[in-house]
Amino acid sequence: MKTAFLTMDVESFYDTSCVKNKGITGSLSCAEQVDVYLDLMRSYDAKATLFVTADFIEECKAPLLRAIREGHEIALHALVHESPVKYSKTHFKECIARAKEIIEEELGVSVKGYRAPCFGIDADKVEILKELGFLYDSSALNYKVAYGAGSLDIGNYQKINDSVYCDGDFFEVKPTTLSGGGYLRLTPWGITKSRVERYFKRADAYVFYVHPFEIYRGEFPKFKQLSAFERVFVNGGRKKYFTKIEYIFDRLRQEKFSFPTISGYLETELKGERGEYFQSGIQGDRAAL
Repeated sequence: MKTAFLTMDVESFYDTSCVKNKGITGSLSCAEQVDVYLDLMRSYDAKATLFVTADFIEECKAPLLRAIREGHEIALHALVHESPVKYSKTHFKECIARAKEIIEEELGVSVKGYRAPCFGIDADKVEILKELGFLYDSSALNYKVAYGAGSLDIGNYQKINDSVYCDGDFFEVKPTTLSGGGYLRLTPWGITKSRVERYFKRADAYVFYVHPFEIYRGEFPKFKQLSAFERVFVNGGRKKYFTKIEYIFDRLRQEKFSFPTISGYLETELKGERGEYFQSGIQGDRAAL
């Protein structure tokens, strides 16, 4: 079974690192773009996994409740949107526990997954996620030159497919570099298109991710605080991005990828495919993979 996980990091436009670091605030949060993404999911009969920033819930609560009604997954992005790469273990645990509690109480769901802002993950943080009862993490982009990024060595994890790895009863759902965000939006389409085409033909799993502001087609204010490079990062490729996304989703469908939520796949589809492995508590007969 070829599987694509279609995800969104649900955060405000003002959480974008270069915008937040300059102290820019305003009313153009792009919360309404969560609904736009859900409309896109409906058109592909797909289920999304939404990684939610807890302090953004009130502004986008209506589309998040819609997402739950329509069978999408709510996972955790952060308490407040900042890379946790320099957090102490104590501070990280406190923030994650509080954010998980807020999301579960506000939305009435069980949060099973996590993705760190800026992909700021490492082994110590994964151990804390395990302590807090998370089923999976989806932060190991391992692109070290990215702002605020961390690195997670998954060399000792058991590979299940091209995106999913396990360590005991915990999973890492690993994005690839050209799976979304600015990497996909800003890279010249001629380069990206050929690379993703080759990947889709050979791979059995794919993780797509996007941020609400990236599918906003209107104009942002010309923030004078941003450098020329930062303005390109915020604005570059947005007007054509939706067309790229539709092309990618069309190609995934043509290549017979399914579109489940992450936890749905791990708990249902993967369990069905790897029954003996799950019955052994994931710790036992790894030959089932």
